Amino acid sequence: MFLRANPEVSQVRFIDLADGHEVVRVDQRGGAQWVIPEAELQNKADSDYVREARRIEYGQVFISDLNLNREHGAVVEPHQPVTRFISPVVTDDGTVAGLLVINVDESFALAGYEGMMPTGIDVMLINARGDFVLHPQQDQLFASDLGRVASAATLIDAGAFERTSHATQMASLPAGAGAPARFAAAGVVSRPDSAGPNNLLFVVTQDTAAVAAAAWRETLERTVGLMLFGVAGLAGSYLIWLAGERDKRLREEQARTAAMVEHSPDAIIGLSTEGRVVSWNPGASAMFQFTRAEAIGQLLAELIIPDGETCISLELMQQVLAGERVEPMEAWRRTKDNTLLRVSITLSPWADAAGQAGVAAVIRDITAEAMTKDALNKLNARLEDQVQRRTDQLSRSLALQRAVMRTAGYAIVTTDAQGRLTDLNTAAEELFGEQADVAIGKRDIGDLVLVDLNSLDISGPEGQGVAALLAFARRHPYAPLEAQFRHVS
Repeated sequence: MFLRANPEVSQVRFIDLADGHEVVRVDQRGGAQWVIPEAELQNKADSDYVREARRIEYGQVFISDLNLNREHGAVVEPHQPVTRFISPVVTDDGTVAGLLVINVDESFALAGYEGMMPTGIDVMLINARGDFVLHPQQDQLFASDLGRVASAATLIDAGAFERTSHATQMASLPAGAGAPARFAAAGVVSRPDSAGPNNLLFVVTQDTAAVAAAAWRETLERTVGLMLFGVAGLAGSYLIWLAGERDKRLREEQARTAAMVEHSPDAIIGLSTEGRVVSWNPGASAMFQFTRAEAIGQLLAELIIPDGETCISLELMQQVLAGERVEPMEAWRRTKDNTLLRVSITLSPWADAAGQAGVAAVIRDITAEAMTKDALNKLNARLEDQVQRRTDQLSRSLALQRAVMRTAGYAIVTTDAQGRLTDLNTAAEELFGEQADVAIGKRDIGDLVLVDLNSLDISGPEGQGVAALLAFARRHPYAPLEAQFRHVS
């Protein structure tokens, strides 16, 4: 939660004071948090910041020098300038057990300073080792970390500036290596709230020719003052800013959450681990007709649970508090005037800053939906019953027709639209000498007629033959037609 709320923090660690080994470490990269496996934890006993932080007392904060982050002894690529904020962690008896180390990625802050200066004015920041940590030329940065001679040390060794002076210092820098002479103003960043080194030197330079006028010198001096204030905020005031930002974000999040709860049409009820109401939003008052004053402190089971319905069991609440997923449930609930509501209930855990915990129940009134669903279910049941009854009737009618056809004393033959036989009753089998299972689908009505169908007076638009015979039957249902039929023998 701390890392998600503070994207500028790249790493949080607990280091054992006895041997300097990391016990727990969480990294933050690209907005994602990673718990480092035990096998990848490192020993930082030889790190400058751990050796220095061993000397501080409980309640103090050590702020390390600003330099490049190292992992497993090597500079991290791409380069990551960091400041480490370190505070002792004590046991119940006051013994210092280890160090809490927070790495702050200063890339964003340093990048911001590069764009603040007017054209022609360069800004530089020098750490305790004499390295430039901010410089207009990238190849001048973090020389010591990268195995080179500290490139800014000459400014201090030559006496141009003093680290002990907190006043704005002015100096002329000689020309060299093709660069013109420059006028510089500098100041030391003060970090009185830290037990760490008070060592950041801030330098602003401009071509000597451009600052010949007194007005330019005054402007440069004021600029240094303003920039020193900003760098001091970058370092010494970080913890105060961090706490303020955390509180601000927490208040904003609480305000958003409170607004959503306050204006939600759903009932949102906070329950203690004993099942008592600890919070009751306006949606709950509108749904169940109890005011907040009437509901707070009451057992939910006695307030809105009708007879025969189960409340949220303590076992279920323990599952929710343990982080187990509980599927939404449907149940009946009772209003103040004993009206029954069908509701959907979703449970989730809650905890406050004081360490109190419980379960939040989000209750949605689905009475209308349930009634509609019930009516549709009943309608579907009736339709299915009617379809089944109709199907049964048709089946019985068809069975009766087949029974009549099979037992009729006269021959009955049925065909499809092309005249192919689809059924013969027993009398037809005897009359034509054809077995139904042999003739059906293999013979047509023309095969049973002895005379030439073309000789029958049934011609029409369809022509003659079987097609004409079928067309005649469709035009004159039940009309008699005399013809000679043959027996297969």
